[in-house]
Amino acid sequence: MAVYFIKSAGLGDFQLVILGTIFEVTIFLFEIPTGVVADVYSRKLSVTLAYLLTGIAFLITGLSTPFALLALGAVVWGIAETFLSGAREAWIADELTAVQPNVSVDQAFIGGNQYSLAGRFIGVWAAFGISFVSVRASIVVGAIGFVILGVLYFLMSSEHGFKRVVGHTHNLGDLKQTLFDGFNVIKSRAALVAVVLTTFFVGFSSEAMDRLWQKRFLDSFTLPTLFNNPEGIWSLLQSGVLLGTIIVLAILNRAKTEIPPLKLLGIILTLVVSIAGGMIVFGFAPVLPVVIAAFFAVRIARRALDPLIKAWLNRRAESAVRATVLSFAGQAHSFGEIISGPVLGSISQLAGFRWAMLASSGLLMPNIPILLKRIAVVKSDPDNPDH
Repeated sequence: MAVYFIKSAGLGDFQLVILGTIFEVTIFLFEIPTGVVADVYSRKLSVTLAYLLTGIAFLITGLSTPFALLALGAVVWGIAETFLSGAREAWIADELTAVQPNVSVDQAFIGGNQYSLAGRFIGVWAAFGISFVSVRASIVVGAIGFVILGVLYFLMSSEHGFKRVVGHTHNLGDLKQTLFDGFNVIKSRAALVAVVLTTFFVGFSSEAMDRLWQKRFLDSFTLPTLFNNPEGIWSLLQSGVLLGTIIVLAILNRAKTEIPPLKLLGIILTLVVSIAGGMIVFGFAPVLPVVIAAFFAVRIARRALDPLIKAWLNRRAESAVRATVLSFAGQAHSFGEIISGPVLGSISQLAGFRWAMLASSGLLMPNIPILLKRIAVVKSDPDNPDH
């Protein structure tokens, strides 16, 4: 989609980042209300709506190039993401409890993420094949796929684990109460605070990398083609990231059991350090192989971090507020991107991409001492689930 924005819509650095900021502002505004709806009404309904709206968003984007319409597509996609964020993970965690209690949450999210990555790998090459027609065609086909997925979820999936709270009338007061309960759960547990802050700092530092990495390759290097198709390089890069992430998650999930808290925090810290260092190398390295290696380091670490953070949050949030707690984490990520996105886009537009990457790395650095402190607390009191 970013290649479509650059080549077909002709967007510059600042416009690319602002489009991402519109997406994140939408998520920030709708994340908590949709998360609360998933906790009070139905998680299955929330996920179904997410995929249907994503299909609509992709259709809007793939059939238009004016910036206003691309922005509308970003808004619809942002709303769709909020219906998905938190609801899907909370739904899965509850279904495991009801249907397969012998499967740990860690195993489900890490193993499930591997299947997701395998699907993305297939999708990357399918999109490459369709791009021989046009990049736009691959986006439209993706839109149709999301609509079909939403319909299949609604018709075929179960929701045995979710129980509406007895006595709730499902009015605005219930929504507010669930919101406050979720906030209080996070506020009262330092373990949740640390991980929510991690999602904030990752979002705070990520917008330039997320929106401009394709432009870095296009502006700095003469890229090889694949079967005389210039879009082949994106399939190679994306599939490399997906395969790398599958390998990393397979290593982490070897034991098929819940990862101990101290080890999990150590892995999260390692991934955060990899992202911070990789962004600097990605921005400043002068040769293509090193830039590609740094790109892989950042993107693989980002993808591997996501299921680990979701597993951590699910462990420490009760079912009644689980989707809301996950939505708070998603909102923290979006809030970080909203704050820094226009600034990083301006730095890239005025001073160059490498300085935007240096700034991005600096914005992530405060997260390192937060995680180090939490690791020290866990070492001193390993049996306390709220450490």
